[in-house]
Amino acid sequence: MCPTDTAIAKAQGHGKCILNIKSREADQFLKEAEIADEQKQILGPRFERYCETDADGELVLTLRGFLKLMRRLKACRKEDEENFFRTMCRDSNVLTFNDLVLGCAAAAPSTQHSVNSHTGRVRARYIFDFYDRSGSGTWDFEELSQMLSDATKIRKEPEEHLKTLVHWAGELGEVDVLTLRVHGSSGRLCEFRVSRRWCGSRIMREIARHLQVPQTGLKLQIQGKRFRENDILQDFVPRGDDAKVDVLYIDWDSSSTVEPIFSDSLLGLERLVHINFNRFMKVVEGMELSGTSRLFRFDRDLLRNRSGMTSRTTSAMPTPTGALCAEKSTMMRSSMAKYAYGGA
Repeated sequence: MCPTDTAIAKAQGHGKCILNIKSREADQFLKEAEIADEQKQILGPRFERYCETDADGELVLTLRGFLKLMRRLKACRKEDEENFFRTMCRDSNVLTFNDLVLGCAAAAPSTQHSVNSHTGRVRARYIFDFYDRSGSGTWDFEELSQMLSDATKIRKEPEEHLKTLVHWAGELGEVDVLTLRVHGSSGRLCEFRVSRRWCGSRIMREIARHLQVPQTGLKLQIQGKRFRENDILQDFVPRGDDAKVDVLYIDWDSSSTVEPIFSDSLLGLERLVHINFNRFMKVVEGMELSGTSRLFRFDRDLLRNRSGMTSRTTSAMPTPTGALCAEKSTMMRSSMAKYAYGGA
């Protein structure tokens, strides 16, 4: 499997997304963000250039096409490209033109971030999903750390950042923990406390750290079922104070090592917290947490020309030629009509 295929499989593994924007709310959001037909006509050819036709005959943007679009337009940092795609996909593995319009509007540098407006509330949902990289539906300690780091314009020293992180973990976090008893073919190996909201990759990391074995290739089983990287522990152990996990396989040939993270140095429950969207939104609305307007932003506005002005003409970016161009253009017009919000 090539790197891009691996990235696609990883992106498609995340299914728990809090982003659910209804049609009426999308209308109001696009209106406040000043996104109308003129802006969509700029984005349309850009979508058309890299889109594909799915099994239902719909034009969609896969991760491969999205990466090409991002790199062509230099819209964001390379390390953030896949995460923007995952966030904009909402509840599927591909982007429709509608999804791309909403996502690009939310990420546009020109979109206002007033917390008491439709743009602010919708952007807050995108922000939350963007940092929920595990796909658990909540933030863990490390995801909270990344959000706070990105929200801070001036980089803090590690000790100062950790102090701020522990504070917000205490303010926003909830705890749902259990003792994980790790067994191998020879019996009990170790045990430690974990969050029920952790995903499989985080559980695998903790097992690898405690046993000092490679994390890559680690195969686990809980109650007779394979427990994989994108699984959430809560789905396997919804209740109870402890759980048993069996180590089925360790890839001793792997040279991977467990990289240290902030929570490794903590002994308290802070490292096991999870933060839900409602708690995050409460502090955003109360303006207790600063810097959130910087989050989930492209480096440039894909719905407007570089001058910042809109145009009724199509984008200067070249589009496919010949019969394929004609076919895609027809389907594109159909897609734009189908996904248009309130005639905007």
